[in-house]
Amino acid sequence: CILFFKGERMIFNSFSYLIFFPVVTLLYFVLPRKIRWVWLLVSSYYFYMNWHAEYALLMAASTLVTYICALAVSRIVKPKARKAVLVGGIVFNLGMLGYFKYTGMFIDVLNRVCGALGFALRLPQVDILLPVGISFFVFKNITYLVAVYKGSLAAEKNPLYCFAYTGFFSQLTSGPIQRAE
Repeated sequence: CILFFKGERMIFNSFSYLIFFPVVTLLYFVLPRKIRWVWLLVSSYYFYMNWHAEYALLMAASTLVTYICALAVSRIVKPKARKAVLVGGIVFNLGMLGYFKYTGMFIDVLNRVCGALGFALRLPQVDILLPVGISFFVFKNITYLVAVYKGSLAAEKNPLYCFAYTGFFSQLTSGPIQRAE
């Protein structure tokens, strides 16, 4: 594939991106309107997977859980049940974010506190690679879920639209985080 250059990560100031962006943009305007979103979905996941392919599964999991929760929130009538689904979706997303951003720090602090208090607990340090853009896609999904909960936005029926919305490559790593509406 001409868009992949061995050893180079596709970031906004890379040669790969210099080729990727015009090709994606040109094909977007050449394709029929009905399938442009599919092109953006495929291009966005390609862009993300170029950095660390396995982590695209995290973005997909966050989006899928959010999509399911939003559909449930839109269909459930009982206020407590709606709120429980909303909280569940938010906790899932924030839990994912917290794991990747704070696990190493939490273990370090726990080891230091236990050492200062004289406990023999010594947990092994972990080195977790932080997925690029995780804060952006987690908070983007949360804003969508909250908008559906509040009724300011209808739940999207097509899951692939949600995947395209969450993974849109030009906002994925640099934001801004916007309102879902």
